[in-house]
Amino acid sequence: AVYCSPLVADGRVLFGSHDGRFYCLNLDGEPLWMYSTWLEGFVKPALAGGRRGGAIWSSPALYRGLIYFGCENGLVYCLNFTDGVEVWVAETSGPIWSTPAVSDGIVYIGSKDGCLYAFDAFDGELLWSFRANGSIYSSPAVYGGLVVFGSLDGYVYCLEAHNGSLRWSFETVGPIYSSPAVADGRVYIGSEDGSIYCLDIDDGGLVWRLRLGAPVSSSPALADGNLYVASYDGRLYSVGANRLERRFPCHLILYSIVGNVYGAGSYRPGSVATFYVEPTIVEVEPGVRHVFKGWISNRVGSGYNGPNVTVSLVMDSAVIETANWRRECYIEIIVDPPEGGVVIPSSGWYESGSYVRIEARANPGYRFKGFIGEGEGSYTGCEDCVTLHVLSPIVERAVFERVPPWIRFRWWISLLLAIPVLWLFRRLLPRLGG
Repeated sequence: AVYCSPLVADGRVLFGSHDGRFYCLNLDGEPLWMYSTWLEGFVKPALAGGRRGGAIWSSPALYRGLIYFGCENGLVYCLNFTDGVEVWVAETSGPIWSTPAVSDGIVYIGSKDGCLYAFDAFDGELLWSFRANGSIYSSPAVYGGLVVFGSLDGYVYCLEAHNGSLRWSFETVGPIYSSPAVADGRVYIGSEDGSIYCLDIDDGGLVWRLRLGAPVSSSPALADGNLYVASYDGRLYSVGANRLERRFPCHLILYSIVGNVYGAGSYRPGSVATFYVEPTIVEVEPGVRHVFKGWISNRVGSGYNGPNVTVSLVMDSAVIETANWRRECYIEIIVDPPEGGVVIPSSGWYESGSYVRIEARANPGYRFKGFIGEGEGSYTGCEDCVTLHVLSPIVERAVFERVPPWIRFRWWISLLLAIPVLWLFRRLLPRLGG
């Protein structure tokens, strides 16, 4: 498999492969030479702890008759363009997917170890390295004595090309896989936060930010004053680099598991889109319903997150809005007989997964016998105060029974029976004492 981009120069096509080999072909596809990173006995065999070979993700760069590329084994290779003979090999501490940039006799390349390296283009001597706070997949761009690249820590870095000192850094909201394009004092780069950034090359100041709504891992390309970039939404965007003119409509996508959503479609940038859902309460089966809670957007800042049913939104990018619903189940409380007592709380809708505490209270002349429950999470038993786990529709029958009269008046009956006994005891007590 081939994942890198080929280099075409002087009637030759050069590229690396996932098999760890680097190929040179003529324009008819005939092999001219091949170099294997798995070969034993290269110039510095002790490099990288004796590592040999690896997949080649890095695209090659050509400079003064020499070919440069990085490898998954963490090594940077320099080969002769004519015959593929190895000139030098240099070491980093992590796999390399970044494509090298070569300028003024220096090779700049990033590594997944989080460092950007600068090597002498002719002998591979390490000149300097700069450590970011995340892996570097981004390929550096060299412009006016500066080196610019992105990192998975979400920052764009600008270094002095001659010594690697930091000129400035700019933080985006997401990791950066994209490689920068630089022209006319402007840096253009994409971010996984779904935006394209335009920065001032001198101080890293934000010139503009264009939100596309989906991660931008691709690298921008400049041609005829326009910026071209692809996004994870499957679209290619063309932007007037100076005018920030988008030539594609903004798409509003609406999702909902129940009900009907209205307002989805394509909108002109800057126009207002109004969307809503109805109905806001949908009974999906007996005793189960969904109640609208609000909208959840895939966009931070430009989308809408909130409880309003109807929303008006100024469209400046692609937006996905998802209707959020709360599932509720009905708890039916039956008092048997109705005059026997009460249950608190009474029948009603409750959020699925919640816990509801119910208590039975008998009316005078009645006593509570127990609950008879139906449904998942219900209760059957003689406790008068219980907690239900609402997992499905529940029916709880509270059974009361009338208290027999002799029980209700048992204290009076006991007292009346005790009076003759006490009288007799008082009459007999003196005789027993004599």
